[in-house]
Amino acid sequence: MAALVEPKTIARLLKAIDGYDGNFSTCCALRLLPLLYMDGAYRRTKGGGMVGI
Repeated sequence: MAALVEPKTIARLLKAIDGYDGNFSTCCALRLLPLLYMDGAYRRTKGGGMVGI
């Protein structure tokens, strides 16, 4: 799967997530995803699989 690096592409994805009208728990999960997602390269270089919140 290719990474989204273009700002316009990311904006379209975030707008699509915001406009999703489905199951409540799915909506919540989709809205949390951009806030909690950690890039694989970040995990490898920082050595963390666990994130302290």
